[in-house]
Amino acid sequence: MNFFVGVLFMKYTQAAKNEQKGFTAEHLTWIAIQKMVCEAKCEHAIMNKPDGFVHPKRLYYWKLVTSQAFEFFILTVIVLNIVQMGIMYDSQPPLFS
Repeated sequence: MNFFVGVLFMKYTQAAKNEQKGFTAEHLTWIAIQKMVCEAKCEHAIMNKPDGFVHPKRLYYWKLVTSQAFEFFILTVIVLNIVQMGIMYDSQPPLFS
């Protein structure tokens, strides 16, 4: 069993070296940072959740603001604002204004 584990560990080490072949130390550091960023989870929503027994209105507003529908609504308003700013131009007819 020890021999099997030793061979398995050796093959794993060889595969890891082959995977890192051609990369500099800076590249490997950058890859490690990118993996860490992609795997990071933001738990601020759970930590900042208000107590519903003490502040029921605050809990209601927190649920509203953290919902997908609210996010979609805000993004829609932002896009419409960008479109509105984009269609304005100098010497436009008063009808457009």
